[in-house]
Amino acid sequence: MSQGDLIRRVASRLGIACDSETTAPFLFRLTYPNGGIRYVLDSDFAVNRAASLVVSDIKPCIYRFLGQAGHPVPEYKVFFADAWARQFGIDRDQASAFAFAAELGYPVVVKPANSFRGRGVQLAFAPGELERAITGALAFDSMFIVQRYIAGEEYRLVVFDGAVRLAYEKCPLEIVGDGRSTCQQLIEASLEASRSAGIPADVTAADPRIDPFLANQGLARDAVPEAGRTCRAGLAAGFPAGGRLVERWNMLPAGLAERAIAVAQASGLRLVGLDILVAPSGTCYTIDVNSPPALEGYAALGSCQRERTEALVADLLCATGASAAVVPCEPA
Repeated sequence: MSQGDLIRRVASRLGIACDSETTAPFLFRLTYPNGGIRYVLDSDFAVNRAASLVVSDIKPCIYRFLGQAGHPVPEYKVFFADAWARQFGIDRDQASAFAFAAELGYPVVVKPANSFRGRGVQLAFAPGELERAITGALAFDSMFIVQRYIAGEEYRLVVFDGAVRLAYEKCPLEIVGDGRSTCQQLIEASLEASRSAGIPADVTAADPRIDPFLANQGLARDAVPEAGRTCRAGLAAGFPAGGRLVERWNMLPAGLAERAIAVAQASGLRLVGLDILVAPSGTCYTIDVNSPPALEGYAALGSCQRERTEALVADLLCATGASAAVVPCEPA
């Protein structure tokens, strides 16, 4: 079920006419029973203030403000494409990123300053890989971040109006050897299984970001892992990067829901999807602030998850004055 399918299904249940146009199937016009008109763009339900959206989209900004509010983020610095740094007289060019990476110690995380769904995010295990990672990040933005890598479990919590509405663990792309298939074949099979289950990934089996992970485990794409061996094949977690989502609604680490609500408040966002990394020490690091958050991957996990997602969508559709005459529905 796509994001559009979710919106159309819930709108129909609420008596809201939902129209889209073939050249822009991600844009919906909603006509409410009281005559109000509202537009929804993909997963943006227009419940957040514009300035808060801008801040959350620029990672250095939201990292700084969250850190000042007492919410841990992994140590980082922001750098700029060489041409951009020269034009504006900024000393944090691409070369200075290497010095910071050496100071942090490898591996390091590299990500565009403004991106979503894990695009352009890469783990660099050595200076040569850092150069490729920076090039990849600059394909999305002239600013990029070099960040300390912290091992741990990554969770997505969707918060709306001060309450956690969805909660799950985001696992990266992994393959399990069968003693016969190559890494390439296992990756292709894993991504195809996700597509068949209605959970499409943005990443392809040819994504060059996979190679450093395999090499770090002594593997190449044509290698045949022994039966039962689990190999990680990507950094970014969750379904857009080819990974898995695991239900954690009633199984969150202690204090994580409260942390997410506090981070949402500090972000100034009514609706937000927070990616929070829980380190072995128990420290909760906010690694991404997503507004608007994608909802379709969680809804595809099963009937309970779809009902919980549809209840959230119903509340979002009823969240403005245009829907004042509409009563939110309960999960089916």
